[in-house]
Amino acid sequence: MASLLDIGPLTEEVEVRGVTLTVQGLTAGHLFQLFSEFPSMRKMIEARSGSPQEIMLTLAPELIAKIIAMATGMPHNREAEAKAMSMGASDQLEIISAVQRMSFRDGIAPFVDRVTALLLPVVAAANKSPAMVSRDSSNSTTKSPAPFNASLQTDTPAGMRGHSRRVN
Repeated sequence: MASLLDIGPLTEEVEVRGVTLTVQGLTAGHLFQLFSEFPSMRKMIEARSGSPQEIMLTLAPELIAKIIAMATGMPHNREAEAKAMSMGASDQLEIISAVQRMSFRDGIAPFVDRVTALLLPVVAAANKSPAMVSRDSSNSTTKSPAPFNASLQTDTPAGMRGHSRRVN
């Protein structure tokens, strides 16, 4: 019986200016980190506005530098990100191409489509207004309490309504 450990190397060797770099694909953790650091990337994907290439061009060069640093095993390393940002476009493309081959087997667009289809019900549920969400349980005979405004009053003594003077 095959196991996860039987999968071949999850890296690729890329030569850049005579130096061989070991490049790995992006993991789901890497992607979530990029989404949190680049909210505009997440919004563009959610809105499906623009192609993956447009997204990369819009958010480059910082996004590309972070991806290269992650893919070469140096996430959160500002020096590695600065080096990646200063590389020539052709060298950056060599690394990004390897990352794409390992991270998105069918390409970026089909991956985004699958993730969107997977997350669409979750996002839709999270975006429903409280008025649209049923407060009654079908198995319950007790009604839930009405929603209330949880504003905090700090200058009125407890239990008193209306205008009152504060006694010190």
